[in-house]
Amino acid sequence: MNYPNVCLRLARYGAGRLTVGQRAFFAAEAVHWFEERIQMGDVYSDESLAQAKRLYEELTPAVL
Repeated sequence: MNYPNVCLRLARYGAGRLTVGQRAFFAAEAVHWFEERIQMGDVYSDESLAQAKRLYEELTPAVL
């Protein structure tokens, strides 16, 4: 499943093309789906999950 990777890239590199709210949404989606992958036994998504969480926390105050 590549969806969380795509969401993380959109959140990370979408500045100038997407609104901050859209980027925050994609970061939240990435967090959710990386957590799902980890629950299914993926041992390689830990760092990506951490990156997505940091980005979400960085973007969220600008949306609220």
